[in-house]
Amino acid sequence: MWIRTFLCSLLCGSAFCVLWFAWHLQYEYSNWPTNKPEQAYRYSSLLLTWYAEQLSVGGNLIRAKQVYQQALAINPLYPLAWLGIAGLEDDRGNRANANQVLDFIALQTREIQRWSWNKTLLAYRLGRNDVLARELPYLIDNVPGKLKDDAMRMAFTIWPNMPELRAVLDKQIPALFRYAVRTGRHQHAMMLWPEISSQLEDVPRQELVRFITQLIVQKEWEIAKQAWTEITGSGNGMIHDGSFLAMPLQGAFGWRIGDVKGCSWNIEAQPDNGQKGSSLHVHFTGQENVQYQHVSQIIPVEGGKNYHLSAYWKGKKLTTDQRPYVELLPYGCAGAGSKSAIIDADTGGWQEVQLEMQVPEECHAVLFRLRRQQSLQIDNRLSGDFWMTGVNLSQRNL
Repeated sequence: MWIRTFLCSLLCGSAFCVLWFAWHLQYEYSNWPTNKPEQAYRYSSLLLTWYAEQLSVGGNLIRAKQVYQQALAINPLYPLAWLGIAGLEDDRGNRANANQVLDFIALQTREIQRWSWNKTLLAYRLGRNDVLARELPYLIDNVPGKLKDDAMRMAFTIWPNMPELRAVLDKQIPALFRYAVRTGRHQHAMMLWPEISSQLEDVPRQELVRFITQLIVQKEWEIAKQAWTEITGSGNGMIHDGSFLAMPLQGAFGWRIGDVKGCSWNIEAQPDNGQKGSSLHVHFTGQENVQYQHVSQIIPVEGGKNYHLSAYWKGKKLTTDQRPYVELLPYGCAGAGSKSAIIDADTGGWQEVQLEMQVPEECHAVLFRLRRQQSLQIDNRLSGDFWMTGVNLSQRNL
């Protein structure tokens, strides 16, 4: 070794010296481990700790502890080595010793991101909820990505009911709600909703829309309707944004407008029908015999009531025997719907279309939809333009 160092010193000042030492270290770390790993890793706390973990997994607990201690001789405060020793003590049935080590390293590394998750895993293993109550809020607030999600998933496991969760993670409830919605944990999201309903400004609107959409899928109608009312102010039997003043929500009880080959859509001003607002414009390209059902809205209603729907539409140069029409259908329940006649090829201006429907007793919602059936004629590719605005639904006493 001293000969190589001497030769290197003769060539000092050049990049050759650096490359020489790099090659020597690579030789040590790559060729020695199979025979004398403690010797090969003797200068690195990280590699010694890694080797100790392999020994521990293999069941050689005594030798693993010696290697951890060798790592600590190099760096007395190396957290991973201390955490490894705590795990070994627990494996050997010395939980009191393991807890002492955890307390020591938790104090030394408090609010340090690099080691926080390792401490959290050990605390979870030892059942140390006091440590978890410190580490999990810190992780949720400061660590992004997968570790943040893992921390929130662990939180729901440790504190499954609302009082316990609120006591530890009160400030993190909006983040927990967003995680529950994003990952489809609707039961957790529903548990958190009473807290979230008083702090809606802390949750993006799209997450709230996704939450209500999940409730609709799960047929949690009462919570869905309550949440929708609190978010938008819209109640039973009310069309949301019937004049298309905003872009579609694409979920919940708002407009859902999809893309399909053979047509395009946009929201545009429509000052020529005497109403305020905007209109939905659907352009059919004449390239497809399109089966269209891509404009719809689920509307919360009261079962057993009669409803009246009105809307304004306009058509220009619409072709084929099958042109657009609108319909009102029971949603998530059985029953008869109602549909309009197809629109004229050229309306010459805005026309009002109306529908009547008696909602079955067991229904909580109806579906309003713009439709076009495929044509069976040879000339079946739909072209032309369609506009709609002023969609309104009201309860009617017959």
